[in-house]
Amino acid sequence: MPNVPEHHNKRPDIIAAALELFAERGVRAATTREIAARAGITEGAIYRHFPSKEALAGGIFVDCMSRLLAHLQAASAEGDTPTDRLYSTCRAFFEFAGKYPAAYDYIMAAHQENLQVLLAQKTKPKDIFTRVIIEGIAAGEFRDMDPQLATAFVVGMNIRTIFFWRAGMVDMLEEDIVAGVCDAARRILAS
Repeated sequence: MPNVPEHHNKRPDIIAAALELFAERGVRAATTREIAARAGITEGAIYRHFPSKEALAGGIFVDCMSRLLAHLQAASAEGDTPTDRLYSTCRAFFEFAGKYPAAYDYIMAAHQENLQVLLAQKTKPKDIFTRVIIEGIAAGEFRDMDPQLATAFVVGMNIRTIFFWRAGMVDMLEEDIVAGVCDAARRILAS
């Protein structure tokens, strides 16, 4: 093991360990003792960086949501038409779940617990889908329907499909699953 200076910042290690445990077990079930053990530090060291486990959990939630938001925003700008942008945004949702599984799992698990934090954010990941849907309705590509309801359909379909896929209940290649979800979203919204 290399010599690590005493002043080495363990904050990233704490965050990584906490994210893994929060995603696996939930915030309430994960203890600071377990976080410290996984991070390779003493339990007291956590409190040199964070005032409480709740502050740690809230900060991680905001960070994960911000990363998802940025990923979806970038994807929603890809394509010439609202349908193209809907496909790109759906694909990006799947990509995030695959590339950052602990962050995705934590967002899904902590969503209800951190609803006040989420409500305080100016832009939410679902708003990216809503914006694309509103553009599609205005362009006549999508039928005239309540944009929030349409968002619930599309986001819900993405979330449940990812759950089934990751649980091994859907035996298909990821690209085929994503294509199927994108096509189903288009058909749901088609004018």
